[in-house]
Amino acid sequence: MAKRIAAAVVALLVTLFAVVAFVIVFAHLRIPGDDYVRFGVALLLLVSSVYIFRRSRRWPAVLLLVGSSAVMLLKTHDVIVSYIFDYHFDVITQQPWWWPTCTEDPRIMHALSYLLYPMLCLPIAWFWYSFEAAQRHLTKR
Repeated sequence: MAKRIAAAVVALLVTLFAVVAFVIVFAHLRIPGDDYVRFGVALLLLVSSVYIFRRSRRWPAVLLLVGSSAVMLLKTHDVIVSYIFDYHFDVITQQPWWWPTCTEDPRIMHALSYLLYPMLCLPIAWFWYSFEAAQRHLTKR
């Protein structure tokens, strides 16, 4: 029982570190080519989760795949908007349904906000994997 508690504590610490790193990379880090670099990191996350899913096909892999797909969709939207702002600003004036005022259509952002719920699968999967790894190493199985 003590080893399970220790494994849970280690898993919580690893998950906390992963969530902090995720927030720093995807929200607060200022880097050149901001949206494009974050899109690349989201693509790496998706590719790695597909690889893990193909290897194990267990529930944590499914959670990881769902969460990384949601991140990828959000970052794809960010890259498309950034590209339109940088190179094709006239599309905004020609398509009033997408950009009716000085801000984006709220229906688009409302639909994208629902992707935040599947993103919650990422910390759950990180906790699950780190708990299994900690338990395996603590019990030597």
